[in-house]
Amino acid sequence: MTGSSLARWDSFVEKHGHDDRSMFADKLSVKKLVRKDGFPDKQRTRLWFAFSGAILLRQSATNEGRGYAFILKSCEGVEDEHTEQIDKDLHRTGLKEFMADSPDHKNMIAKLRRVLVAYARRNPEVGYCQSMNFLAGFLLLHMTETNAFWTLCSLIERLMPRHYYDRTMRDLHVDIRVFAELVKQKLPKIWAHLDSLSIALQPIATLWFMSLFVHILPEESVSRIWDCFFVEGPKILFRVGLTILKLKEATVLGAKDFETAYMALMNPTQDEGGKSQNVIKHAFDKRWIHSFSMDTIRDLRVKHGGEVDREKAAVEQRRKAREEAEMRAAEEKAAAKELSDSVAKEPRDSAPLQSESTTGGAKCDAGGRSSASSEDDHEASLIPQEALPSTSRISAQSEFSKSDDAKKALEAAKARGRRGSASMLQTLERVFPEGLDGDRRMAFMALADVSSPSLTSLRSELGSIDLDDLDETVTSDQLDDEESSSGDEHGGLYDDYYSDDGEHESDGADDGQGGSSQDEDDQSGWSTMV
Repeated sequence: MTGSSLARWDSFVEKHGHDDRSMFADKLSVKKLVRKDGFPDKQRTRLWFAFSGAILLRQSATNEGRGYAFILKSCEGVEDEHTEQIDKDLHRTGLKEFMADSPDHKNMIAKLRRVLVAYARRNPEVGYCQSMNFLAGFLLLHMTETNAFWTLCSLIERLMPRHYYDRTMRDLHVDIRVFAELVKQKLPKIWAHLDSLSIALQPIATLWFMSLFVHILPEESVSRIWDCFFVEGPKILFRVGLTILKLKEATVLGAKDFETAYMALMNPTQDEGGKSQNVIKHAFDKRWIHSFSMDTIRDLRVKHGGEVDREKAAVEQRRKAREEAEMRAAEEKAAAKELSDSVAKEPRDSAPLQSESTTGGAKCDAGGRSSASSEDDHEASLIPQEALPSTSRISAQSEFSKSDDAKKALEAAKARGRRGSASMLQTLERVFPEGLDGDRRMAFMALADVSSPSLTSLRSELGSIDLDDLDETVTSDQLDDEESSSGDEHGGLYDDYYSDDGEHESDGADDGQGGSSQDEDDQSGWSTMV
């Protein structure tokens, strides 16, 4: 600072009798001085502490017995997610005083850790957020540990928008959109060129704004920016961001690829002629930035704040819908597994003839297969395979297993969670109230298993059959003999039906084609009948 600048500040301080509150109240005069000269180096620490409002926070907390020492004591032995992240970031501050080759780096690192841990303890809503190490570290270069803590509190809780450093970062997202719109308005060529290179300003501006340009610009420039920040508030962030783009205009517009332009903005100190040293002078140059009122910032924040809130609500709605869908899928999977387990544990009938079951729901044979009637009757009915002659049963099973209706019926039965089936006898009596003899019932079962029609069409079709043409009445003993002679040949469809003693392996395998001829005869007879 030049001699004339110091003289202007001395005059201003004398005018207000060294009263910080009186000086701050004279906002117009102090704003002009800060923009032109910044705070005097010897008074910067005191004026930052006063103009930030930190002095009031410290006094209030001390009066309540909750000063910095009290908070530190409450942090002793605390190890949580915040302290874990803080310990990772301590050596990433980037300021030379915190680097390993600095003679006082251990002491500075210890101070930085205490300040950050104490703040996370004081404000659990925010806790610790990356980039807060830059803010606390830069404050420690200018003031005592206690004052640095309270100034950090005032900066995050009073000067910056509320949701800048919390988990939502809602206000940061809003300001990034505000900044993008200002770039479109005031630097349209740069905006168009960045867009053509697919460079988004969000990651760049996020680093600038959250760190208040610490480690982005030279320390002298950052100090001047913070002078204005403590007097004018966060509006200065937009001015400085636009100024960096303006100072890098030639480099950015000359970039032919993404990497060149991106790195130029991520390292703005690498400019020609040390322009970044005069960033504040260019930030208030009305020849290019024109008017820049806080009212404009507020209006843009309202506009883009609504956009952010609507997008957040939509994301939350999609998240809830996804979670509900995943929960439903998990429940359905669990229900299907429960059904599968219950069917596997259900005892098998040892008798080959079982004309009815009273378990209710969808009928299931020994192999766990099921079927349902058509949608006309809304009935689920699976025909007991053991009630048919073996050759016709095998043929019926072959056709039935290929039936789309059978597959649909099986899925419907599973979805409804049914186990077992309604009584077959009750179903037949409902269709044929005049009564059933053994042959008529067997023919009905054969037709149902082969074609899976509706009960109404079955009754019509069955009525046209001459029951006198049936060759024979099948007995239980015959079914036992045919079962053992045909099971292997047809791939063991009923291998697990007789499961009591494990001695039901087919004897027909040793006979070659011995059982095949009889199967073909029986198959032909039943096909003709159907």
